[in-house]
Amino acid sequence: MLKYIIQIAFGIAILVLLILKTTENIENLKSIKLDLFLFLLSIFAYTALNLILSFRIAFLLDKMGAKAKYTKVFISHLGGMIVGDVTPGRSGYLLTAKILDKFTGCGTKKSLAAIIAPQGIEFVLKAVGALVAIVYLITKVSLSAEFYYAFILAISIVFCGGAAFLILSWSKEEKSKNLMEKIPYIKNFSGLLVEFKESSIKIRKYLFQIIVLYIIGWLVSGLQWYFIGKAVGINLSFIDFFLLHPLISTLTFIPITPAGLGLMESGSVLVFYLLSIEPSTAIVFSVLARLSNIIGDTPGLLVFIKKLVD
Repeated sequence: MLKYIIQIAFGIAILVLLILKTTENIENLKSIKLDLFLFLLSIFAYTALNLILSFRIAFLLDKMGAKAKYTKVFISHLGGMIVGDVTPGRSGYLLTAKILDKFTGCGTKKSLAAIIAPQGIEFVLKAVGALVAIVYLITKVSLSAEFYYAFILAISIVFCGGAAFLILSWSKEEKSKNLMEKIPYIKNFSGLLVEFKESSIKIRKYLFQIIVLYIIGWLVSGLQWYFIGKAVGINLSFIDFFLLHPLISTLTFIPITPAGLGLMESGSVLVFYLLSIEPSTAIVFSVLARLSNIIGDTPGLLVFIKKLVD
């Protein structure tokens, strides 16, 4: 608990220092006008992303012979997402498997299979997308060594995490268990991530569908950021936001602060500064992007409220 409190404090400290260092006076922030309608559209776009991710889980559960009502899958997914929003490396999302089992009775093994392997594929594709974004930025601006160090580290963590998830899903149990016990934070879920190989292997044949759903989700995520950007007056195209999303969002998976608190905001300031966007505007954008996610995931609290009532 103390460690978690320290991580929260560290993330808040980074964010506060970032604001103090990049904002000369409070008038800079006050001058930024928020288009509330566009911000609300970003929340709807993020909700569409959650609907897509929930559909992926329900689809894979169905292919494994587990019939689960979509609404229950959706609320279970949101329950995992809201925990992920406040845990280092977003590792709390793995609790979705237990929540799914409780609300749908589909079994922890199949729940894990529907989450772990697709998440691994998603991480690998996100890392590839982030690399594409760096190449894209190189064609527009000159990049400093510090930029490369920060983002290559984040991309490496996400890529290795994705590869680890795939190994956990599609390798021998003994090998995957040994691997998992070496991964920080993820090792806390070792009791969950065992004995689900048979179910997980069944979904390998649906790799194409998983990738297609990820690409659709990526487009929707780009749209979410596009709406937020326009809401604060950032004059960038949809393609810019589409490519920047996997690059900047990789920072949320660095397990130093809860969901990369402070780190993601710092990365946003750096990237947008390279694109001639004022730091104060970039900070507001990044905070709103995090807020948009949290608001969209908030219905997931019903999972825990219901548990307390029961």
